Amino acid sequence: MSEQLQFSGMPTPIVSAVSSSDHRDDWTHELLKSPTASPIDLFDAYTNSNLDARLRDALLGHASLTTTDLCMALELWTGTLRDRALSVARDPRLLRHYGESQLLQDRAIVAMNPACPGDLVHRLSEDHDACVRGSAAACPNLPTSRRVEMARRDPDPDVREYAHWLLTTKNGRAVAAGERYFDLSGEHGSDPENLGRIISFGMYDVSQPPV
Repeated sequence: MSEQLQFSGMPTPIVSAVSSSDHRDDWTHELLKSPTASPIDLFDAYTNSNLDARLRDALLGHASLTTTDLCMALELWTGTLRDRALSVARDPRLLRHYGESQLLQDRAIVAMNPACPGDLVHRLSEDHDACVRGSAAACPNLPTSRRVEMARRDPDPDVREYAHWLLTTKNGRAVAAGERYFDLSGEHGSDPENLGRIISFGMYDVSQPPV
């Protein structure tokens, strides 16, 4: 795609298995193991962007957090905190709410979320905006038959090319299967042409509409 959003709200690639903030990771491990961890502590840990990406995302799936907790946080957070949280949210009701948003970025984030319900991602794959359709193409809940159809007939050539890549390459199939983390030092990093797509799940830079 011509303009890829290096979307800091999205899960970032894992460059190394060794964390540069082991003490913070240890605290996060303790929170994740605690059945009584408070939402305040979980959210406080989540706001630390130096955490290992998998650990950080897991905080928002803790059993102590309710949908109401997460909805309140999404209303308070802005920028990358909010975007990343929405990209890893799992509650279908929350995703349906933001999937109907008038904001292009909200719909695009929900469309690429691996937990996006099948009927919603199918609808988003037909969105009037190409960036939302491109994101939906990467969602594992989108039927392969629909992805094939997008590769053949989507009105935007970049979406067609991206859907084709998702269907025909090892890295693309991993993304379409729900993989969120890639080691840039390994074989996944050997695909520079589509690296931005792996990171951003097909999202355009919304400040520069695709041509």
